[in-house]
Amino acid sequence: MYNDENPRLLVAGSSVIARDFYDELRQDQLDVEFVDAPLPLDSAYDLIFVFTEDELMEKCLWVNKLEDAVSAKGFICVNVDGVGLSEIQEKVNAEVVGVNFCYPVTASPFMEIIETERNQAGHVEGLFNWAKQRLNKDPYIVKGGISVRAYMLAAMAREAFYLVDKGYASVESIDRACRNDAGYYLPFTGNYLYMDLMGTVAYALVMKDLNPELSNSQDVPDWFERMVQNGKIGMKSLSGLYKYKEGDLEKWEFIVRGFSKEINTLIIKYKKEYAEG
Repeated sequence: MYNDENPRLLVAGSSVIARDFYDELRQDQLDVEFVDAPLPLDSAYDLIFVFTEDELMEKCLWVNKLEDAVSAKGFICVNVDGVGLSEIQEKVNAEVVGVNFCYPVTASPFMEIIETERNQAGHVEGLFNWAKQRLNKDPYIVKGGISVRAYMLAAMAREAFYLVDKGYASVESIDRACRNDAGYYLPFTGNYLYMDLMGTVAYALVMKDLNPELSNSQDVPDWFERMVQNGKIGMKSLSGLYKYKEGDLEKWEFIVRGFSKEINTLIIKYKKEYAEG
């Protein structure tokens, strides 16, 4: 069972999340090293965190290159989104657990830990306890090898695409609806606590009528595909769903980091947990 309070750590990857997580571990004065390329290593680490693009073979490449650097009591954590943990585990020999953070890692308590039946007993529980006690995260555990965060965000994005594609709302209107409604209660209640607050009967009635009308599309709209193919990939290209100017990306990265710290303070202030009914 993994239960080391001060493990030797390695963060691997070239993403913003990888860099930010490494910075957080350094700020906490933990024993951590960083690599941005999948190369064999001579040292041994108790926990290796790998952050890659959402591509199965890339994840397997990183895991296979780093598996010899795992200590006898250690394992590898890899980010899981569209690619399921079971798919990764079927192609590698190392013990792999799914772990997701959100940006900025240093300002957010979010941590999703994903397991399957293949994982060794105690590894996930030990990681969960270590993250709460040492990283001050608010982790949750997902079984079955999928990312709950990815599924919920994908469902919301699919419906947003559908509403714009069918002409019910503009991109800006969708953002206003999310920001000015759910944006006010989700940070401190989540989904289910808010249902209890507002009354579950209303949700039972509304969802019964609304569910058949929701999108079940398996593809993104053509206009979105064309936008991406034309190089309009967001703030980095100065154009995406909105138009931007030079310096906007850096400005918004600064804003997001500051806002995340402020909203986390409010979440902690008003946080209330109950036993499930």
